Amino acid sequence: MTLLFFSESNNGFGKGFQKSIEQVYEKTEIFRTIRSLSARLRYCLYDIIGLVIVIDNIEQLNKIMSLKEILMDITIIIILPEKNNKIISAAYSLRPKYLSFTDSDQSEITTIVSEIIASSKKKKTIFED
Repeated sequence: MTLLFFSESNNGFGKGFQKSIEQVYEKTEIFRTIRSLSARLRYCLYDIIGLVIVIDNIEQLNKIMSLKEILMDITIIIILPEKNNKIISAAYSLRPKYLSFTDSDQSEITTIVSEIIASSKKKKTIFED
């Protein structure tokens, strides 16, 4: 099972949070472009635990919105750059399990990721029995 992580930014919050996620779950695939993320999502969905998306701006969120249909069956966590009604509303249209902001406590977000991973392991065990 694989956790996907998307952040076009290779510095600041995105980079630091990426390291936190990789410490929580080593089977994390990192994506820096919408194109590479889209290709991965179109390749195979059955092995994906969830997707963590770090958004830098509304334009980037609009690009992610083009993947909306593919993302419908994936557990999503979205981290937004600001508390702006327009960007929050757009992000909620992707139906994330959890929505947070770059100024939030990273440990809170990694706890949610850990819970998603634990939940997926329980489901896998149920189906294997």
